[in-house]
Amino acid sequence: MDEKRTNIKLKSVAKQDIETVWRMQVEAFSELLEKYQDYDIREMSGSIW
Repeated sequence: MDEKRTNIKLKSVAKQDIETVWRMQVEAFSELLEKYQDYDIREMSGSIW
């Protein structure tokens, strides 16, 4: 069995890009949020401000 590995690199984001990255995360995970309806997780349902 071949094991697939994903390399993930964390990079700093400029202050002016924080909202854009947050919106990207909301869009990327909104389908999973709707599927599992786990609204208790503050990172997805809360505000970054």
